[in-house]
Amino acid sequence: MKIEPLKNTEQLLDFLNTEYHKLHTKYEKLFWISAMGDTAVDKEKDKARETFENFRNNELIFSKISEKFNNEKNKELKIRLKYWYDFFSSYQVPNEIKLLKSEITSLETKIQK
Repeated sequence: MKIEPLKNTEQLLDFLNTEYHKLHTKYEKLFWISAMGDTAVDKEKDKARETFENFRNNELIFSKISEKFNNEKNKELKIRLKYWYDFFSSYQVPNEIKLLKSEITSLETKIQK
């Protein structure tokens, strides 16, 4: 997931929308396959969840959103950035918690089985 080449706000917003949709859709598809009883996808589901969570709590992406938000002059783009800023700020966690979240995901899968 590369974010550095994104030079303007529109590119950042396109990246966020596309990446979120891709990661969320993959996880949801695997989640429902597993929830309906096909546990053969559990490892892939857990990996997709971890990837999705790593996107949501990515400090680099959050800092890029913050930077663009603080410097954006276009009112409409600033509003769109604010939505993403609020979303990402809700998922920022210390690094030591990220490992714990991964362990929790594994335990939830075991409980579901």
